[in-house]
Amino acid sequence: MGRLSLNLIMHDLRDSIYSLYRMDIRHLFYETAEIAVHAAEDAKAKKKNKLSMIESWNDLRKPVAHFKASNFFTLLRENSIMLADSFGRTTLLDIDFKSVVPMPPMPNGKGPNCICFSIPNPEPLKSYSQCLFVLDLVPGSSTNSSSFEFLTYLGSRDSSRPLVSSHFHLNWLWHDLPVPAFAEHPANSRAAMNYSYMLLDSSTMCLSSSEEGIGTYTFDMVNHKWSRAGNWVLPFCGKAEYVPELKLWFALSPSAPHSLCALDFPAMDFDLPPDLLRTWDCLHLHDETPYKRHLVNLGSGKFCVVSFFKTFKTKYVAENMEDESAVFTGLEVRRCNNSEGAVRMIKHMSKRYTFGRFGIQSIL
Repeated sequence: MGRLSLNLIMHDLRDSIYSLYRMDIRHLFYETAEIAVHAAEDAKAKKKNKLSMIESWNDLRKPVAHFKASNFFTLLRENSIMLADSFGRTTLLDIDFKSVVPMPPMPNGKGPNCICFSIPNPEPLKSYSQCLFVLDLVPGSSTNSSSFEFLTYLGSRDSSRPLVSSHFHLNWLWHDLPVPAFAEHPANSRAAMNYSYMLLDSSTMCLSSSEEGIGTYTFDMVNHKWSRAGNWVLPFCGKAEYVPELKLWFALSPSAPHSLCALDFPAMDFDLPPDLLRTWDCLHLHDETPYKRHLVNLGSGKFCVVSFFKTFKTKYVAENMEDESAVFTGLEVRRCNNSEGAVRMIKHMSKRYTFGRFGIQSIL
């Protein structure tokens, strides 16, 4: 079953307060793929390819929660968000149970550009049921240099039960992990801003940078060991998301500003990068280029691509500074001919949010 909401961490530029808002993904998807195809053809015929022509969405309803400045946000489950400040003080927000509870502090504070992913336990014989891996590769972004830890949950394996409990703080434990060999490389400061990574299976992560001298590494999440895969670079930006129904990964293209690409890594052959199978243009804005993009996996072959653009000024932004806008685009990937044919991408709806008093800090 796919996700029902996007979690938006919004920054109040006037009062310097952070708030959590939920975006119903029905704002981004038609009822059927067929309706989406016809709508895309109609938009193409009318040449609706300018940022100003994208339907506006500024419907920020009542926030779920408010909190002070934090550097780190991640999902443990769709409705459970963990946040931490620069000192590693950590809190869990459980939306379903309307609970905010403290968690064990991180051994090292994390910066805003760290790699973070939550997975089922890669060691099924161990008692813990869920792991959160957090890798910070930017020296100076935290109180220490590069750091790598994982958080284990020692509670129930039943995903329908709340993460909070009467002995909540006893159910979590942080563990230190070794950082990759290139963490002290002179190019690491630049590399950490330009990395790409993917989970190859339930126990192997692949991390890559285009900076000269770094290449691609794999991390064994069971043995906690890094290995250098080669000088090649993963052919996408940011994180590649796996779709089990299609047995493929999907990610943002590094060469086209509005494109989604499909990849395959069939034999786990680390001598070569994964195969780039197909690239689609998912946002037809030929005259405008986003300065930042973000891909969210919604499950069941659906994605949201968020593209950030520089726009006009507003009274909430200091003089001589540009304001911003973000375009949310709903996408669906599926196979043609009753699941036997080639993979195709179906574009659903795009909505434009213009930053005014509230800016987008994080999308989960």
